[in-house]
Amino acid sequence: MAPTLSKQAELIFLSALTLLGLYLSYLLLRPYAAPILFAVILAIIFVPLYEKLRRVVRNPSASAFLATLITLIATVLPLVLVAIAITRESTDLYQALSVRSAAEGGMAQLLLHYVQVATEWVRQRFGLPPIDIRGVTLRYLGQASAALVQFGAGAIANFFKLLVDAGITFLLLFFLFRDGKAGLARVNSALPMSEERASELFRRIGSTVTATFYGGLAVAAVQGTLGGLAYYFLGLQSAVLWGFITALASLLPVVGSATVWVPMSIVLLASGHWLKAVLLLAWGFGVVGMVDNLIRPLIVRAGTQLHMVFIFLSLLGGLAVFGVLGLFLGPVILSVTFALVGMLHDEIARRNPQEQLAGSRN
Repeated sequence: MAPTLSKQAELIFLSALTLLGLYLSYLLLRPYAAPILFAVILAIIFVPLYEKLRRVVRNPSASAFLATLITLIATVLPLVLVAIAITRESTDLYQALSVRSAAEGGMAQLLLHYVQVATEWVRQRFGLPPIDIRGVTLRYLGQASAALVQFGAGAIANFFKLLVDAGITFLLLFFLFRDGKAGLARVNSALPMSEERASELFRRIGSTVTATFYGGLAVAAVQGTLGGLAYYFLGLQSAVLWGFITALASLLPVVGSATVWVPMSIVLLASGHWLKAVLLLAWGFGVVGMVDNLIRPLIVRAGTQLHMVFIFLSLLGGLAVFGVLGLFLGPVILSVTFALVGMLHDEIARRNPQEQLAGSRN
């Protein structure tokens, strides 16, 4: 009797220590949860690249380093090049509008003029009361200016944190490439479930992350192409560049590609091209904006085996809870939960006949 109690006490004590260690580990890693999860997502997506390099370069550390370097270049370099191109194009655009607005008394006066003309046209057509456009515009411009100042201060303050997070992400990515398979095997063996079911869970996670990634790429490609075609036929300069920027912007949560074609429509309106501005807005809202709601759920569905309604809700819920990473974590959580419910149902169905058979024998 005493040995049994001793073993039970030891098990309880060990379980309590384990829970305490897990909680303390959570507190230690919580500030770096985003870069850690991002590294895991990148590892799942780019592990085929590492496997190909591993067959060519026999050294696992060298293969992991090359895979990490290629991943870094593929994810960071396009953003840097696009930022440089946007800065150059924005400077050229500002100079062009400044020359046009010189006779109007400056850029602000030119914008106020076009907004006032548009508002007056709408007011006369629909019989609306007069609106103080200048006062309203100046008030919102003041609020926008204060918000930009606050955003700039926050961006400078968080720049160091961004560098640290990036360093953690790619350092962890190196070790995930090199030691990920061995670590996954150890986790698999430690789980209190059969190897087959554990492998099924990991397969679900991998396929969901991959499908979400390729769904995002497909949306980016289609929206970038549609946006680029619109810019070209409307006679805008650097249509290919702005189409590529639209593709990158489509990866942003909620706002997406609208961060490109809405400001461009405003610029067209400010420069006097009313028809082009209306056409671009109609094309953006009616065609480009609908792509995300159609293509992404179809591709993600193929990898998650979930209904499109659940995929749509998991994407929205993931964004609300986890931010950008929620685009991956939302579908993963829902897909794994459905898999666990199925496994639990199978386990209950398997045990019931055995219990009934044991009862009939007794």
